[in-house]
Amino acid sequence: MCVPSQVIEGDQTHSIDGWRRVLALKGYIDDSGSEPSSPVYVLGGLVLPVGWWNQIIADWDAVLKSAPRVEYFKGSEVWDRVKGPFRALSDQERMAKVDALADILAEHHPAAFSLRVEWSVFRAFTEAVPIHPDKNDPYFFLFYGMIAQMSLWSHKEPNFGPVDIIFDNQNKIGDKALGWYDFFKANTTPETQGMLGKKPEFKDEKEELPLQAADMFAWYRRRHAIGTLHREWHNNVWQRLTRHHQSSVSGRENPSGVTQKRPCRVTSKPAMLEAQDRSFDWGAGSLGWHGQCLERSEATAGGCAGAAGMVATAD
Repeated sequence: MCVPSQVIEGDQTHSIDGWRRVLALKGYIDDSGSEPSSPVYVLGGLVLPVGWWNQIIADWDAVLKSAPRVEYFKGSEVWDRVKGPFRALSDQERMAKVDALADILAEHHPAAFSLRVEWSVFRAFTEAVPIHPDKNDPYFFLFYGMIAQMSLWSHKEPNFGPVDIIFDNQNKIGDKALGWYDFFKANTTPETQGMLGKKPEFKDEKEELPLQAADMFAWYRRRHAIGTLHREWHNNVWQRLTRHHQSSVSGRENPSGVTQKRPCRVTSKPAMLEAQDRSFDWGAGSLGWHGQCLERSEATAGGCAGAAGMVATAD
């Protein structure tokens, strides 16, 4: 006997049309390298079924509270000896704490996504192309690119529903990026609208623990991209964050253009969560096309905004 398709969201079950079981997803996204002095600006995000985040939250909280206790995790503050939650810890205690947190992600292996743009490329782009003040920041393009990646991925997977996305607070640039969302959604194609989850939200990473996990992934993703994971221990952490995923790397980091694949470990998790670490390098041409689509009139935006919002272009 057939049963209606259901969306499983935490402990709640919602019936929808069709005959397949669909998991509701939630993604958490943080940035690394937002300072113009950084070579590259990265957004990194992690996705899991909604209810599965509860176990990560419980495990993450337990590690933070275990001795020596730290208030929160932030990659850029782990080795700060003057301020921040790790300032009183020894080197061995810092590494043990990071190892324990990385093990949580290695155990649950969420789908991992990242986008990056070099600051030098963005500066050259803004000097050559007139740009709306709202978009005069790499974050604007990375914001919509990340929505594109996660939405396309979930749409292609038969067992997944749309992804509801939580971003780390970004103050003014976050407000500006989100301010274009209703326009984007209203003027895109019905097919694209069906791929989107709820309107993205911004939350505080100190209160929303999965954003700390996204921060860890984004921080290591950026350091890996610029080649500064010199210590063997850092490389071991990075491998644990990515060893359950396939990695598709394009652009400068993989000039050969050959797709690199890592084996997926067989676990008790459903095979559909053998996720992909999808990484894209954006050049100035991609930025220009992506931004212009969100500025066109309603008459043309229907076809263009959908493409701009739903395709992350690789160099």
